[in-house]
Amino acid sequence: MNSFLKSCTALTVALTFSGQAVAQVKELGKGEGEVNIVAWPGYIERGETDKGYDWVTSFE
Repeated sequence: MNSFLKSCTALTVALTFSGQAVAQVKELGKGEGEVNIVAWPGYIERGETDKGYDWVTSFE
C-alpha cells in the first residue's frame, strides 16, 4: 500500500509539471497605455497623507 501511494504521488507530480511545459512568449504586442490598479484602501499611497510616500502620482 505504501509503495502504491508513492507511485501515485510520483505520477501526479510528473503529470502536473509536464502539463506546464508551454512555449514562452517571444515578444509583446502593443500595450493598452494604462494600468488599472485594484487595491484595498490604504495600500496605495499617492502622498495625500504623507508626501514621503507618493509613488502613484508619477505613474498617472
